[in-house]
Amino acid sequence: MSAAIAYTSVYVKRVDKILRREERDAMELHVVENPEIHPVVAGTGGVRKARWGRQGKGKRGGVRAIYFYRSSAGVVYFLDIYAKKQKADLTPADKQQLKQLVNRLRGLP
Repeated sequence: MSAAIAYTSVYVKRVDKILRREERDAMELHVVENPEIHPVVAGTGGVRKARWGRQGKGKRGGVRAIYFYRSSAGVVYFLDIYAKKQKADLTPADKQQLKQLVNRLRGLP
């Protein structure tokens, strides 16, 4: 059974600039059907990073989809997405912001 999907405004704003519709649909379906296979990013409270190759570019020229899977609610929250060439990794400030967002999604202060 697939999880439900929710999007942040940041993700929505960036995804269509990075992926074609077919690529986006395929990536999101893969994540939703396998939400726990991607690695958890340390220091984020459970955020995961999916590496996704773009057609003709592979994973090195691909994107990183940042998401949180709330298993108790059965929801995958797509939080952010970026091209690997634009950003090597999440900064400590990014991780802190994501952790705060995850806490709000969980209903924590």
